Amino acid sequence: MTLVVPRRDVDLAGRPGIDTKPTTTPPADELARIGSRLVASARKQAVRRAEQARPGVEKAAREAFQYAREHEDEIKVAVAKVLRTRAPIPLRLAIDVVARRSEQRLAETKAPGRCGACGQQGSASARFCTNCGAALS
Repeated sequence: MTLVVPRRDVDLAGRPGIDTKPTTTPPADELARIGSRLVASARKQAVRRAEQARPGVEKAAREAFQYAREHEDEIKVAVAKVLRTRAPIPLRLAIDVVARRSEQRLAETKAPGRCGACGQQGSASARFCTNCGAALS
């Protein structure tokens, strides 16, 4: 069954009028076919976009894990500060043990070192030797 609906339109002079060509609505099975084609097309596009985004997502995940590995002690110290205020007293003892180890390692890595090129003592915040200009590690 086809439903005929007159369509309001505008004539060439810009005046509203009724279009002489009636619009018909397609039957339900045709609407279902059109809908399934749209869904299939959208699925293909979604899969393609996910495949295009995958390298960027994987790179971001690798960088996040690398950052966590590089800053493990700093993260542990920060988490320990929060847990010390919220954890029950017996658990705070275990938190303190883990935090002290991390704080000690963090202090050792931030301690001023010597320049590998000239032997000059460097400061904790310096990135380059003040004597010879070599990069400090």
